[in-house]
Amino acid sequence: MVILGGFPRSVGELLARFLSAATFSFSRTHCEDGHTNSTPRQPTSEKYSGLDVSSAMYKSQNASSEFDRQQDEKHNRSNRAHRLFQRRRMLRRSSAKPMTMELSAAKPSQDSIVKTVLPASIPSNNAHMRATIDVASHLCSKYGTVGLSAGLLDSGEISCFNIGTLELPGNASRPTSQDSIYLVSSLTKPIFALAIAIMVNDNQYNIDFTTEVRDMFPELAGKTFLRHAGRELTLVDLLDNRTEFPKCTNLWESPNGIVPWGDTSPLLSVLRHLPPNEKFQTPASFEHARNYSNEGFALAAAILEKKSGMPWAKFVRQRILKPLQMENTIAGQTSSDTKRYANRLARSFSASIDEHVKELRSWRSKGVDHQRAFRYLRDTVHSVTPIEVAPSQASRAANNLKSTPMGAAAGIMSSVSDLLKFYAKFIEVYHLPEDRKSFDGSSDLSEVERGMLTVQKHIRDMAVDNTCAYAAGWSTAVVPWGSDSVPRPRWPGEDGDNARWLNKTAAGNWPASDNMAPPEWPFFQRRHAEEQQRLVLNHGGNMIGATSFCLVDLERKRAVVVLTNTRGYMVDCANFVGMLMATQGDAEFIQNCNKVKDLACLVATNYLQEVCKYEEDLNECYPSWPVPASFHGCVGTYKLADGIFVTISQRESDGRLIFQLYGDGYEYPLRLSRDMGTSVKMTIATSMTELLPTGVGGNNRLELKGFEIEFQGKDPVSREFSEFVWDFSMTGRTATDASIPELYTFKRVTDGL
Repeated sequence: MVILGGFPRSVGELLARFLSAATFSFSRTHCEDGHTNSTPRQPTSEKYSGLDVSSAMYKSQNASSEFDRQQDEKHNRSNRAHRLFQRRRMLRRSSAKPMTMELSAAKPSQDSIVKTVLPASIPSNNAHMRATIDVASHLCSKYGTVGLSAGLLDSGEISCFNIGTLELPGNASRPTSQDSIYLVSSLTKPIFALAIAIMVNDNQYNIDFTTEVRDMFPELAGKTFLRHAGRELTLVDLLDNRTEFPKCTNLWESPNGIVPWGDTSPLLSVLRHLPPNEKFQTPASFEHARNYSNEGFALAAAILEKKSGMPWAKFVRQRILKPLQMENTIAGQTSSDTKRYANRLARSFSASIDEHVKELRSWRSKGVDHQRAFRYLRDTVHSVTPIEVAPSQASRAANNLKSTPMGAAAGIMSSVSDLLKFYAKFIEVYHLPEDRKSFDGSSDLSEVERGMLTVQKHIRDMAVDNTCAYAAGWSTAVVPWGSDSVPRPRWPGEDGDNARWLNKTAAGNWPASDNMAPPEWPFFQRRHAEEQQRLVLNHGGNMIGATSFCLVDLERKRAVVVLTNTRGYMVDCANFVGMLMATQGDAEFIQNCNKVKDLACLVATNYLQEVCKYEEDLNECYPSWPVPASFHGCVGTYKLADGIFVTISQRESDGRLIFQLYGDGYEYPLRLSRDMGTSVKMTIATSMTELLPTGVGGNNRLELKGFEIEFQGKDPVSREFSEFVWDFSMTGRTATDASIPELYTFKRVTDGL
């Protein structure tokens, strides 16, 4: 159950709220082994009267440990009240057995992992929510999402539903709830952008949105001039994804959740070393586009830490989470947080696709067409097996809250109830009377509210140019829209693992060679020319073992959030369910729900087809494992720039040559392409059979060229290679490009790093 409108002052007040919620009821989730867990599961509806946080402004000298103690105390009181309410309610209903109905689109097989049973007491006039839950249950069951929580705020009324469990179903599995805590991935960015706005508004820090990055990091002088804007890179450009930074993801995002960049020194080193991103150097390159950069947010976090003198996670806790009473949200997860929230933390999952890839590859050798693969997934596959994976280290921090700056881009953990609280306050601030939006001394606004106004003003200023795609940590879009718009705007939800193929569908650009008619795009369509368009804010999130989606429609006072504990890559369930919830109320909504099931199946089909092609190309282009005795000259340590290095060694267990970032990262086995005598081509690309159980397997991993390395400069006597070239930014350059040797060449280190 979601409680909004200010937190209760006593157990009695909390009980009164529970007893007044007419639509509150229990449901049961049946797990794979027949075990039944009882938990509040149905969509709940309550009135939102506004969060009173202005009287709870945080004073910076308050100790964070006191905050943690208060959180524990409130949580314990809430749990005691909840249990008392359950006992009273069950006594009142002891003679009545609640009726339930199962909402599912297709009968799952016996081994289906996710099975959702929901109460029959969903209001009869809420057909759209029923249809949404039907689709969500179908997608989770079919594509291996272990747990999902979703919430909708609509003009003050809250509705939530939950599917599955926080871990693999079993005798002790915990059901999901709106208070379950998930890694929210890039839904972190709007929260962190608010932290920057609060810092900018605080005169003690002497900084603003236009502060130039080179003033904070003199070592970047000469590397921060924006050619597309004709000026220097500023703090707010980092939040707007309007940098010209090169792609560096492959240097810090690794299998098994490893995030090796503990501070910004490796990032600064890379930015000093590499040239700007060639794709983003003109104003036109940012029309309906953004140079999406987690590294930009990491740099903004470093600026916040320099100015405030505290870790970014501590700043967020003290200046945002405490005043908003977001008690189920963690910025910089410490060991004490892990213990405190143990019963609510979601585990992380990927999905096994081995059997389906094997099936499709057997057909591909016989000339299978796309339509046959689609029918196989739609009619034969009832469930995909989830695999538990190590969670992303982006969320982790030491007990002093010192955490990786990459966490400011994708490391916050939160719940549906807390995020709806955040978005509700954001909407409330937007609708304040104009005479209350003053920043002068007479203002009664809290610093959180002033920060939100600062963010909203910047977004409004950016959105004057209707080609703006991103501002202050939010993706921006105008809805409803037509797919015939030129240039084509970004649609809400154009993020994450679904984006590549949904993009083609939205644009009406479907390959004719697929021998299959393109599906109709069901979301955010402009049905009539007289329909008024409006700006909406949204974001997707994808990290190892987690996907998420949010959308805030400020004009209509509506917000949606969906969190899952699974990233299986075939289908991003959070993305689909979130877009459906955001379009509830549309005249053709029920028909669109039916289209979504086929659309999701089409996305999954395309992903599996791409994996099949990837596996075939991997085996064809890199057919063998290098014999260590013949390639011992590859072994050694190679350095690109300060703090950026790779070790090549021979693994004792199987004798293979392995590639490791920073000497202790994931062990990528090297595969051989061609030995040309003085040079040799290999790859660190790895079969999806091995990668998916480590939590990675996205579209960037399907680009073979991005993982090819070429050893060069073989010494005729020692037979050692002096360097290797790796185009980790996926620029498309080759080793023969004149700019490659200097920019993407790792040099052998002989005298220490």
